[in-house]
Amino acid sequence: MNLSANRLADIIRAFTQEMSILIASYGGYIMKFIGDAVLAFFLVKSEKKEDDKIPCINAVNCAISMVKVIRSGINPILSQYDYPEIHARIGIDVGESVVVQYGWETNLIEYKTEKIITKKPIIDILGYTISIAVKMTSLAEPDQIVIGQFVYDSMDMNQKDRFDECPIHKDIWNYISSTSGRIYKIYGSKMD
Repeated sequence: MNLSANRLADIIRAFTQEMSILIASYGGYIMKFIGDAVLAFFLVKSEKKEDDKIPCINAVNCAISMVKVIRSGINPILSQYDYPEIHARIGIDVGESVVVQYGWETNLIEYKTEKIITKKPIIDILGYTISIAVKMTSLAEPDQIVIGQFVYDSMDMNQKDRFDECPIHKDIWNYISSTSGRIYKIYGSKMD
């Protein structure tokens, strides 16, 4: 709130650049940037539950790396230039989503004596999983990763040891698991 628009833009540019590189290096894709947020996804190539494991593990490892890069890379540089530190809240879940095209963004480009109209599709990603991940992100503490039960179940014991079940009241968290019919459990990374 106390930063000028230019200083805020510097921080957002550095953050989105570093996070984009990390997401790509773990096999993920950027869907879009929303202000200071990044919506990314990791593809699951089949409908078999056992095939969810590698993208889930990659997404969690990517999130862990994101927090480390912010803490050890971005924040020390920001503090050198009298910028405030930044923190990330990350939500991860797995499930079916759909990419939807809403229309077209058209632009008129004037080149020499020609006028060229370009069209770019306007797309978004929708689904129950997206709603759950956004809600999980809102429940996370700064520099915390919150994951859903399906992601937690896909991890090995070493990764699971980094997370604790979040005791959330049903008035705040009321998502139902599609497999058990009970409240869908969520897990938060242990704060250090």
